[in-house]
Amino acid sequence: MRNIILSALICCFAGIASAETTYECKIDKVGRFGWVGSLMFFIIDEEAQQAWVFDRLVKHVQEDPLKISIESETDTAIRFRWKLRGLTTSTHNQSVGTVQYRAMLNKKTNNVYIKTYFGETRSWGEGKCKKI
Repeated sequence: MRNIILSALICCFAGIASAETTYECKIDKVGRFGWVGSLMFFIIDEEAQQAWVFDRLVKHVQEDPLKISIESETDTAIRFRWKLRGLTTSTHNQSVGTVQYRAMLNKKTNNVYIKTYFGETRSWGEGKCKKI
């Protein structure tokens, strides 16, 4: 049910952009510290050079996709960067501060690689995306 809601939200939001591409990414490998959702959406408006991300962690902080920075783009890959503030631990409901993310989406293979940084903790995730 949650996946249907996320897909509906992304499809509705993505309709606003003029020349956007939406990727649905299933993250199947995650580092031991986590902080990477198992299902992520990247919405890219290449004409406007803007992008958004949405997953369960973004939803925890806000209802809408989060606008993110496009660091670089080539014919084969696009690199993103973003920060999430307001996340809490699931066990003690304590703030983890700002979690920084970097992602690289390979446009040829549709593989995505994500790195997370918060404090001294580093984690990662990787998976496969499809255009929707």
